[in-house]
Amino acid sequence: MRALVTGAGGFVGSHLLDALIARGCDVIGTSWRPMTGGVTAHLTSDRLAFGDITDGAFLREVLQSHRFDVVFHLAGRDASFGNPELYGSNVVGTAALLDAVGDLGQKNLKVVLLGSSAQYGALSDDPVREESPFRPISNYGISKMACEAMGRLMFEQTGQAVMCARGFNVIGPGQKAKLLQGTIIEQIVAIEAGKRPAVIELGDLSAYRDFIDVRDVAAGLIAVASHGEAGEAYNLCSGHATQVSEFVSRLVRLARTGIAVHSHRRDGIANLPYQVGSNDKLRAKANWVPEIMLEKSLSDALDEGRRGAAPLGAMAAEVANVAGER
Repeated sequence: MRALVTGAGGFVGSHLLDALIARGCDVIGTSWRPMTGGVTAHLTSDRLAFGDITDGAFLREVLQSHRFDVVFHLAGRDASFGNPELYGSNVVGTAALLDAVGDLGQKNLKVVLLGSSAQYGALSDDPVREESPFRPISNYGISKMACEAMGRLMFEQTGQAVMCARGFNVIGPGQKAKLLQGTIIEQIVAIEAGKRPAVIELGDLSAYRDFIDVRDVAAGLIAVASHGEAGEAYNLCSGHATQVSEFVSRLVRLARTGIAVHSHRRDGIANLPYQVGSNDKLRAKANWVPEIMLEKSLSDALDEGRRGAAPLGAMAAEVANVAGER
């Protein structure tokens, strides 16, 4: 399989590269700016393309230079970015990619769009299934809903083989510090090094979430590309709900020293008190099941966070940070 991965410098993108290369795939990756370290450990320089995901000319050049079997579209901004950047990268970038794919006229080219459980938003469904309605409560969720709508429209109007994957709460090695796991690990590493008091300050921890390791998500994306049906969407989730307080406790227990956690409940923070997904659809279609348990995911992430204190690890962390990609 010859694959293009947009957002190759991001959290999910770098793990997807690993998974594809391990399977013997021929891979090209894109990122919005040249970087040193990190991604170049996965791909040689002639396998990397640098450009803006909203630049149609750049995308056409990449797509026309190789005859790909599948495009994994991961490039975009996460919920930590402001609305102009968020919508510009996610919505405009996806539109530019789909337009470039359409210009190829290669209808059998598979396009896998990575969406999010944020699209479901404030639903009471337990578990959330692919046919559940969208009620996003964040601009990030709205942007991902728009991306999927564009992909579905393209399939319906042209027959292009577009498929969607909806990732739930993705965790594991390499997550940046702006997100929950990343910020806890950053604080644990500083505490272990004696650089801050042994107290972690966090917000409301009462919500329940469906956590899934990034390596399982990478395997799920490949399963969608290999076995999914055009025009369909598939949840990438564990199928289990874990309270955020328990998630934090498990991570803190892995620390090499005692650490106290101070949780500050604030009105409006836990605006989505419970969400868990069903992975039955992809399980039945591709025999895909998550394999990495929560404890291992957290342990591996913390170990990598500790290594991040060394120059090489810091460089890899910078790759994910400067790329600003999911």
